[in-house]
Parts: sequence; structure tokens; C-alpha cells
Amino acid sequence: MRRPWWLVVVLCACGAAKPAPPPPAPTPPAKLVQHAPGDPVTPLDPEVKVGHLANGLTYYVMKHGKPEQRASLWLAVNAGSVLEDDDQRGLAHFVEHMAFNGTKRFPKQDIVDFIEKVGMEFGADVNAYTSFDQTVYQLTVPTDDGKALAQGVDILRDWAGNITFDPTEVDKERGVVLEEWRLGRGASARIEDKQWPVMFAGSKYADRLVIGLPEIIKTAKRDTLYRFYKDWYRPDNMAVIAVGDFDPAALEKQLEQKFGDLQNPDHERPRITVPVPHDQPTAVTVATDPELPATQVAIYDKLDHRSEATKGDYRRFLVEGLYHQMLGARFSELAEEPDAPFLFAGSQTGSLVRASDLFTRQAEAKEGKAREALAAVVKEIVRVDKYGFVETELDRARRRVLAETEKDAMEADKVPDTDLADEITRNFFTGEQMGGRALELAYTREMLPTITLGELNHLARAWASDKGRVIAMSGPSTSKLPDEAEIRKIFTAAQTATVEPWHDAGADQPLLAHVPKPGSIVSETHDADVDATVWMLSNGAKVVVKPTKFKNDEILFDGW
Repeated sequence: MRRPWWLVVVLCACGAAKPAPPPPAPTPPAKLVQHAPGDPVTPLDPEVKVGHLANGLTYYVMKHGKPEQRASLWLAVNAGSVLEDDDQRGLAHFVEHMAFNGTKRFPKQDIVDFIEKVGMEFGADVNAYTSFDQTVYQLTVPTDDGKALAQGVDILRDWAGNITFDPTEVDKERGVVLEEWRLGRGASARIEDKQWPVMFAGSKYADRLVIGLPEIIKTAKRDTLYRFYKDWYRPDNMAVIAVGDFDPAALEKQLEQKFGDLQNPDHERPRITVPVPHDQPTAVTVATDPELPATQVAIYDKLDHRSEATKGDYRRFLVEGLYHQMLGARFSELAEEPDAPFLFAGSQTGSLVRASDLFTRQAEAKEGKAREALAAVVKEIVRVDKYGFVETELDRARRRVLAETEKDAMEADKVPDTDLADEITRNFFTGEQMGGRALELAYTREMLPTITLGELNHLARAWASDKGRVIAMSGPSTSKLPDEAEIRKIFTAAQTATVEPWHDAGADQPLLAHVPKPGSIVSETHDADVDATVWMLSNGAKVVVKPTKFKNDEILFDGW
């Protein structure tokens, strides 16, 4: 489905052997919520060819012409910081760095040299990220040169099994990793470092922040780093993703030839799914940072991860989207009031980590209004739970969802290949459905009329609970934020406050109260410099019109 949501990532543009310590005691795997029996799994987009090699490696190949003569080649590794041993904290990200510091076919800086030679740039065309659960390498190559495409595949093959971990390069990179953390991470990331342990209390995630421990990054032996690579970078734990302007049959043959000789370890460590318990009482976290530009308030309720593979799951996605859209419209209307305590507010449900989803309500508070913003957000949730939405709100939300889905289907051939590659990674990691824009439109047209106010009203009660809740507040160091006791008091008072039913002021109102009297075009000229038509109107206004082929069903207006 077309909706990336929550991902905590690290972006990079990026001695003597020591016996490995015994592996830690196994963590009981999380129990993922399965889809209902008889609910059909959505078929994969027919434009995507998925295959599995004998060694267990998965590959996806999709021909796509946007942009022309380019291809996205990604390596998805089903391993992140949550799989680190105690002596490896921070090394999942360190391994990602080492992928750019020498492989079997591309020693030292040869990958950098190749990227520059074919006209690509770090960041825009070559990148990688490490998260709690996964590591993904992203490479864009030109396809008008078959040699460049083949070399791009070679780079992915080396990342998958032939990173060299030269001891000299490892020692050189320690400082780079530490400096990246010191300089490259902003205030939001530092706030996360303070709040994630509260969010993940009782889970291994709390002790496996991607940042790791500086003392381990400084002192870890080369073989400790290499052990993470050999344990988890194995063919049955990886996928190769290719989306772009190429001959798919020829590229599929290359992948089969070049990745078929990868071997799995003789004694594989199980790739467990780590649970996130949500049976603790409500927790509160307050954090500040001198560089944080604004004050944020949020209420999080943790849920078990829900299936995303079936037609029924797609309907749930639509139901939840309608709820958040209608509540968001209310928040937008409230934000326009002069005495509104927040600049904007909203809600969403989505993935937190592999085994956990999250129901979020959040707002950016006006300066000095954090208390009032928290109370206002809670009161709107209470108002919906008590009185529900009204039919006119649902009608508008349905029309908007349908219009957005129709536009997505119309623009399917113009979607950037990186968006499609990202969608495929989610299909690989979590089984998230990827039926294609046309099928999603068919589902939406079929399902939207069947979704009722009865389903939507009080829906948040199914997500929210005092157990597993986290109330988070963050702001600049100069902010006078309430402490934990006061936040709990504000939250409880807002939950029990008297609220009135919502008055839908936007119901059945025309876009314009008075339709303006039409004028006329008094002259038409052509601007050769920008290949545009220029109209002069009878009221003196000038209109510049330029048709393009960037989108199939979009017209952009700007005026001054």
C-alpha cells in the first residue's frame, strides 16, 4: 500500500581474532496478529516479478519508466539494531558504513569512484539506512549504459556477501561514525534518544537504539563487527529490489547468476520478532533540547501489529484513514481560531516497529501553550467518542479519499521508482500488500460506500487504553514545560471535561458564497523563452499557461 509512515533511521552517504561470546538467551518471539481465515491475500501487482533463489534470497524486478534511463537497485536486509548482541550495540549501523569502505570487487573508495564516474551523487542517488529492524541500501544507476547497470548489480552482490572489513578501514571509520552522531543528528533525534526507552519499556528495543554505545563503537574488534555481518547478512534474510527503465528478463537473469552462489551459515541464528509489551500503566516523558524549534505534545497507545496483507486489511486501512481525516479536519478548523493553543494537530495509526503498531494523537503547541494544547487534543478525542462524527463529515471524507485514490491510479506511470522500491521493501519485510494502483482504486470504489458512521464513531476506543499509553512532551530548553505529575493531572481533567457535540460549519456550503462575474480574454501571446501562453484578461490580470507532461491528472495554480 502507498503509505510509508514511521521509520527511525540513520541515513548515511556514506586485530587478532577474539572468540565470540555466547549468544544471549533467546527472546520469546512476538505473536503477530494474523488475518482472518478466509480473507483473501491481495495478489502482488502483476507489474512486479518476484522470485526466490535456491539459497532463499528473494528478488523483485519491476520495469518502470520514471525517471527515464534510470534504475533503483536496493538491497533489503532483514536485520537492524534490535538483533545486536550486548557487545555489538551500534554495530548494525557501523556495518552499513563499512559497505562503502571496501568490498571484494570494489576495494577502498572504488564504489565512490564508480558513483562519480556514472554521474550519480551521494545522498540523492546512493544512500543507506539502518533502523531497529532492518537495513536498506539504495543505489540509482543509469540504464542507457548496460555496463553501469551490471556494475550496480555487482555492488549490491558485494554488499550482500563480500564486504571486506579491512582492519585499517574499520579503525578509520570509527571516528566517522562517532562524528556523524555528534554533528549529523538534529534535536529531534536527540529527543528520540531520551523518549524511546520510555516508549519501549520492557522490550529489548529500549536497549538497542540505533545510536548504540560510543564505547563499543570506539573499541569493538573487527571480528565483533564481522560477526554481525555473517550472522544476519545471509541470502535467506535478504531481498534484491530492482525498479526502473530496463529489460526485466535480462536483469532477472543477472540476479539469478550473480546472487545464486551466496551461502547461508551452517548454524543459523533464528531471526525472531521482538515483542513490545503494552500492559504497563500510562507513562509520561518530558524532554527538552536547546536546538528544538517547537513544542510537541503527543499521546501514544501501543497496539499489536495488525496484518496488512489482505483485502479485509485494506478495508481497515480505509476505515482508519477516514477517521483520521475527519478528526484532522476538525483540528484544522480549530487551529484557525485566534485563541487556538496549537498550530496544527492530527492523529494516525501505523507501524512503530516490526511487532507493534501505534495510535498517535499529536500537536505542535504555540509558545507557552503546551498545557492547553494537550488538553485540547484530548477533548477532541473525547468529543468524537461521546458524540461521533456527522454524515456531512463522512461524505466529504469519502469524496476526498476517492479523489486521491483516483489520482494515484491516474499517475501510476509517473510514480518515482524510489517510491515503488520502498513499497516493495515493506512487502518483503512485513508482507504489506502491494496490489498496484488500479487494484487499490477498485477496492476503494467497492468499499467506501459500505463504511458507515457506526463503524467510525468511537473507533478510537478500540485502539486506546490506559495500559501501554505514553504521553510525551518535548520543547526547547527555554520552555517551561509541565512536569510528569502536572501532565497526568491535565490529561485526566481533559478526559472528564464537559464537551458539546460538534457543529459542522462546513456542511453543504458552496466553495464561494458569491460566484464572481466572468470577464474575457482580451489578448493572447506566446512567451517563447518558457514556451507558455500568456492571456491578458479584461480586468487587467495576466495569466500564464504552460502545459506539461509531468503528471497525467494535475493542474497547479499559483497567483500573486
